[in-house]
Amino acid sequence: MKYAIIIIINLYPLILFGQMDVKKNNINYGIGYYGDIMQFLDPGFGDKPSYIKDNPKVYGKVFNGYSIKCGYERLMSTDFILSTNLYMAKVNSYYNDPLELFWDKEKIDYYFISEISFSKDLLKNESFSLMPIVGLLYRQLFLDQVDYLFEIQDNDLVIVSYPEIQKTVMNDLGLSFGIDFRYNFKNSFFTGVSLRSNLILDIGFESINISPVCGVRF
Repeated sequence: MKYAIIIIINLYPLILFGQMDVKKNNINYGIGYYGDIMQFLDPGFGDKPSYIKDNPKVYGKVFNGYSIKCGYERLMSTDFILSTNLYMAKVNSYYNDPLELFWDKEKIDYYFISEISFSKDLLKNESFSLMPIVGLLYRQLFLDQVDYLFEIQDNDLVIVSYPEIQKTVMNDLGLSFGIDFRYNFKNSFFTGVSLRSNLILDIGFESINISPVCGVRF
């Protein structure tokens, strides 16, 4: 099912473009900052139960990393831009567990995102573009989590097994919001800055992405 969703997201514009009077298209790339903001927005998120002792390296922190993005855009006759984008992000974070066995150990989380989005150039200027963006995304998150068995007895947490690291894959749908600012060269190349945030439907706002972008129109 997940592979079908990825294929549909990336092939849908190609199917639709054959029915449109296309004016322009471009290919663009970007490498920039990627941050997981879940703990910052909701300190203690994911802890079970919620009153586990806070890890100062995790509680309320933003986990930092980088992203690589490639995208394909098509300008439609309605002046809206239809885009497909692929992202890969690598983020450094820390383990969190009630017995503090892994608290000083850093881990790496990997994000793979397929996105289809709409945008529109508000400036309509030959040299500059300012484009608000909204889209639908499918996200795979590969991470290591600390898992354990516990019981609640008289409102106290009782650990019945030692915490151990489990490899986990999370698959979710979400929405993307952002804005791109670009400078368009006369030789069909362009460069600029892209600001994005992803909202996972059953979690909330999960990440921010700030990236220089460059590409070519044809």
